[in-house]
Amino acid sequence: MDDNSISCVYITVKALYSESHPEFLQYIYLVAPISLVFLNPIGFTMLEIHRRSQDSAPNRGTCRVLLLVLKDVISNPIVFMVLIGIAGNFVFQQKVPTVLDDILQVLGE
Repeated sequence: MDDNSISCVYITVKALYSESHPEFLQYIYLVAPISLVFLNPIGFTMLEIHRRSQDSAPNRGTCRVLLLVLKDVISNPIVFMVLIGIAGNFVFQQKVPTVLDDILQVLGE
């Protein structure tokens, strides 16, 4: 989900549920990570399997197809950057490095 779609969803949920269920707005911020970590890789995997099944190349072994699909899913920029972000979160112990923090402070102002 990009920023515009999250903004549209936020505005819609706020308009519909601000009176009856104001806590729904907090759940929107769970949608993007769940989508990036779980749903996108599943969808990309299904797309790659379909693409491989439509290939005019001679039949390959199932293991070979699975390895090619896995390579294509991991090399997808969205999935790759999510994996890098998760690894960075563990490496930096959930703290932004000071060099990046200074840059982000300037950009945030």
